[in-house]
Amino acid sequence: MKKFILISCLILQSNLSFSIPGWIESPVITDNVLRSIYFIDSNTGFVCGSNGSIFKTTDGGNTWLPGNSPGIGNFENIYFIDNQRGLLTTVPMPSEAGYWFVIFLTTNQGSSWVQILQGCNFITDFYIDSSEFFLS
Repeated sequence: MKKFILISCLILQSNLSFSIPGWIESPVITDNVLRSIYFIDSNTGFVCGSNGSIFKTTDGGNTWLPGNSPGIGNFENIYFIDNQRGLLTTVPMPSEAGYWFVIFLTTNQGSSWVQILQGCNFITDFYIDSSEFFLS
């Protein structure tokens, strides 16, 4: 019996030691897979994922509301260069010519998105400086 109690205490202690101080569990906002999150500041953030899902928070992630989505495909990445301009990319899909993807731009903090690029190449990364986006 003493061994059982000792083993139970060790298991319980080891499970508790993996918690991360300061982290809280957020409520589930969708059944879709979410792939990318980006915060413009400490309060305003976006998350994107499968089935055209985009969500926005204005209270530091306590609540998430559906954002305006261009509604095309599964989204892979979301990045902002400032508090208004951002990029949204679809998941690259294999095709006969390479990988097909779409990139959208917002200039109004995600209120609307405009398709700026569609192609059959593979973009490996975004580079962002204080005024421009660069794709490679």
